[in-house]
Amino acid sequence: MHTVLYTIVIVLIIIYGFKAYQNYPSYKNSILPTLFPNYFEFFWRMFIRKDASNSSYLNKSIGNHKLSFATIENRQHQVTSKFVLFFYNKGITIVEYLDYPGTYSGNDEDRSWIIKSNNKKIRITNPIHELQTYKNRIQKMFKDGQISSVIAVKDDSEIDKIQTQTLCCKYKDVITILNNIQCEHTLSESEIQNLFDSFNQKRSTLS
Repeated sequence: MHTVLYTIVIVLIIIYGFKAYQNYPSYKNSILPTLFPNYFEFFWRMFIRKDASNSSYLNKSIGNHKLSFATIENRQHQVTSKFVLFFYNKGITIVEYLDYPGTYSGNDEDRSWIIKSNNKKIRITNPIHELQTYKNRIQKMFKDGQISSVIAVKDDSEIDKIQTQTLCCKYKDVITILNNIQCEHTLSESEIQNLFDSFNQKRSTLS
């Protein structure tokens, strides 16, 4: 009996160890290290508990909250936009995070933005357009709710050449921005939970 249990434990360790190794690069190169205190907690919540809607670090830095992650794909099923939604005491804030390093340039009306990195130019779909599209969909779900939006880039990127009315920042500044957002009504813990539950019930309408 003990041998069987021991074998099961070893197999699980190997399986989850390999999965952790596989997923670490995508974690490291995203906004996730800004939101979770360490990779172990993120992996535990996302892949073992199957619920990464809460972070011990965010509990301390922004208070009661819930997180939801979303992406937009093009017709070729390539991910063109990545979002993390914060449900917290100031309503809903949508952060579209860009994980391309470099110097960004573009404005609200451009069809695409340019990123210069290592003497190369990368052209991406204007993130403002997809952020606004996604925000509009959320707004239809919660017509009376306060919904804010932010674009965040990697800490080693530059955003001085971006001309937009949408708030842009680096990953390291996201928490400060969340705390500085103005709101008319501060939500309680139960209101945050109800908002999050309602979103999960309605989110199929976003596709």
